[in-house]
Amino acid sequence: MKIIHYLTTFLVLLLAFGGGISELLKTEQIAEAMRDIGYPLYAASVLGIFKVAGGVFILLNLLKVKLKKLEFLKEWAYIGFIFLFIGAFLTHVFNQDGRSLQPLVILAVIITSYMTGKKLAR
Repeated sequence: MKIIHYLTTFLVLLLAFGGGISELLKTEQIAEAMRDIGYPLYAASVLGIFKVAGGVFILLNLLKVKLKKLEFLKEWAYIGFIFLFIGAFLTHVFNQDGRSLQPLVILAVIITSYMTGKKLAR
């Protein structure tokens, strides 16, 4: 169970920091993707900020850094990622671009990370 948790959490962190930083830097790939789905480029900055912040809170929890009254932020980070990738799935479905499977796979990884973390915490 621990291996699954650490592996999926690593993937979530890679997604959060890698994707978030790419969006903050507005790389050409990000700019093209935003154009393709019809989103304004500034949306990448908003997504990037929230992805990096979510990654920080999940990482702090993984490293067992106790934030006293802020422990709920890890929960918010996970639910934020879940909403984000539900939205990504729906965006791709509505745009009929054939890329709707990727957000579902990422969503499964996020949920697995969260659920295994809950089981290990008991």
